[in-house]
Amino acid sequence: MDKLLLQRTVAGKRLSQWGCLMLVSFSVLGQDVVVVNAQNPTGSMTKDQVSNIFLGKAKNFPGGGGAIPVNLPDTSDARKNFDEKVIGRSSAQVKAYWAKMSFTGKGEPPKERLNFDDMKKALKSDSSLVGYLDKSAVDSKLKVVYEVD
Repeated sequence: MDKLLLQRTVAGKRLSQWGCLMLVSFSVLGQDVVVVNAQNPTGSMTKDQVSNIFLGKAKNFPGGGGAIPVNLPDTSDARKNFDEKVIGRSSAQVKAYWAKMSFTGKGEPPKERLNFDDMKKALKSDSSLVGYLDKSAVDSKLKVVYEVD
């Protein structure tokens, strides 16, 4: 019986250690930024402009030129953060919005990229794309147009 109590205590300590580790890892996550190809003439964008492009309400960048949004999978923490902080809706609400738009023939959701690396590669290859990355991943071939709060 003492052995069982000891195992529970040890398991409890391990669980609390993992909880601390998770807390630390979430607090050191970087800042997400909305980015375009460095050749894109867009200088900066507002939250509403970004949101309108990702919801299909706007098809062009503020200064002109077609804008094609690219997303991460809805299971991604970065996507959930983007949906909540930029779009102003949960990922489930955004998914429902796009289901309705698709069903009524009013639009299709942004294409999804597998991860940040795939998103970065796509953004570097096409100046009409707009997406989001961790700020630390931005290099000279990309340009930040909006910083997510």
